[in-house]
Amino acid sequence: MNAGSHTQGRRPAFIYIWALICLLIGAPAAIAAEISARVDRAQLSLDETLQLTVRVSPQSNNSPDLRQLEQQFEILGQSQSSQYRNINGQVEAYTEWQLTLAPKTTGKLIIPSFEYKGNFSNAILLEVNEPRQAAGITPDVFLELTVDNSAPFVQQQVIISVKLHTATELRIQDATQLQVTDGLLVDLNDTQYQKRINDRIYTIKEWRYALFPQKSGTLEIPSQTLTVVVGNDRNWGSPFQYNTGTTKRIRSTPQTLTVKPQHPAYTGKSWLPATQLTLTESWSDDQPQWMVGEPITRSIIISAKGLTENQIPALPLNAPTGLKYYRESPERNDQAQTDGITTTIAESTAIVPTQPGTYELPPVELAWWNVSTNQQEVATLPARKIEVIANPNATQPTSTPNNETVIPPPVATQSNVKDVINWWFWATMALLITNIATLAWLFAQRTNTRPDLATPTGSPKSEGDNRWQALAELCRQPMTPAQAAAILRWLDSWSAPLGNAPLPERLQRHGLSDILSEVCALESYVYGKNGAYTGDLNTLVAKVKAFKMTSSTVKHHATEALKPLYPEA
Repeated sequence: MNAGSHTQGRRPAFIYIWALICLLIGAPAAIAAEISARVDRAQLSLDETLQLTVRVSPQSNNSPDLRQLEQQFEILGQSQSSQYRNINGQVEAYTEWQLTLAPKTTGKLIIPSFEYKGNFSNAILLEVNEPRQAAGITPDVFLELTVDNSAPFVQQQVIISVKLHTATELRIQDATQLQVTDGLLVDLNDTQYQKRINDRIYTIKEWRYALFPQKSGTLEIPSQTLTVVVGNDRNWGSPFQYNTGTTKRIRSTPQTLTVKPQHPAYTGKSWLPATQLTLTESWSDDQPQWMVGEPITRSIIISAKGLTENQIPALPLNAPTGLKYYRESPERNDQAQTDGITTTIAESTAIVPTQPGTYELPPVELAWWNVSTNQQEVATLPARKIEVIANPNATQPTSTPNNETVIPPPVATQSNVKDVINWWFWATMALLITNIATLAWLFAQRTNTRPDLATPTGSPKSEGDNRWQALAELCRQPMTPAQAAAILRWLDSWSAPLGNAPLPERLQRHGLSDILSEVCALESYVYGKNGAYTGDLNTLVAKVKAFKMTSSTVKHHATEALKPLYPEA
């Protein structure tokens, strides 16, 4: 009896526990899905922001779709939080998104409805007005965009100035990057200064840009926008706390340029609209007389205001017959200053006389358009007469068509050719005797051994091993102009059996283009001003060794009559 009563007493308690568990499990499911939206104000000015709060219940990790909202507002900030509370069986669970919005335009704007599990929030109507400003009172913070020329020529420099004026403490939170379609933008120096406006002291932060329109017609410079927090962030009542301040969205007025095409009266080859362009020159040696084979470096400086380095073309330099021009890569420099771009280009040319006589270097001219006077001008370096005398210490190089950058080394003489022929004759005889002696020794060895064990041995010695030691030694030394000249002299002596023409012509006549290219690199290093040897000495040595100098080739060219390169009148 007691046992049965005890069992019946435990059964209701067990049922109550299961009922409570089911209630707790089913409680969240009983919460209906809801979504709502609210703002902290319905009226604001264009330079102000507002707070939008979107709440969904129960909790969710899926953010609402904000694409429609971004059509009329900029989202400057976004945060998310979740809450869960159960008070006396009343469960409250939700997720909130708080967004800081800045209107993109004035007028009646609508915050659209948001959807959550088939439910929709109410749309919110806002009224956005122009920033209010009392007559004669300048606002505490404003943004200004100006240009120095609203009707420029195509590719003419235009200075854009973006100024942030503030008469109170603020912090820049966000700024748009200036972008102009069909225009090249170059950042200039930023400045900060103070200015008195209507008896108030303003701190001005100025950003400057150089704009180069790339085509004629209408060019739009869009409005610039800054997000700033106005007011002191520090809460002086509690030094470890910060106030949020007032967030403002300030905008400048957009600008429209009317870009004109190239002026029809301009006759230059390259359109160069600038405020100033000059040419200056200097010489490494300003002696009245030049000497054959001795290089003189001419440096020309192009200085232009209002042009970039890519707008300025290379100067046209025409070499008179009898002079060689070796042009170096120009040194280009753009200087971004507060008043615009100043470009300096230095062009250096090594001039090498190849024949004595009197020459006239033609004038150097560069046409440009003066945007200040609105007329064409020509920067000019005058013509220059030079007198070239023979070099008593070096054989004069010959001139080649089209003033190619090739300066031949000294020419072989008849006595040189004879000496080389004799050397080759005795070397050939010595090699022949050595081969005969070797064959005789091999024959004797073979007769003294069994036929099945006989193995032919011996091979001809390498030709002219000592002949390459001098070249190898020259190529191992550090490369200097003097070292390159010594290698050229060795090549001139080595190739003397090929004829009495200059070294490049001999190599070209025999199809030795690989050796010719290395010779040209050596000569450019000797006579130019590049400061570095661009050839490959290993390739040079390999190609020279690979060429077989036969006795028939030597005899054929030794019988040719040698004529002087520069016959005296």
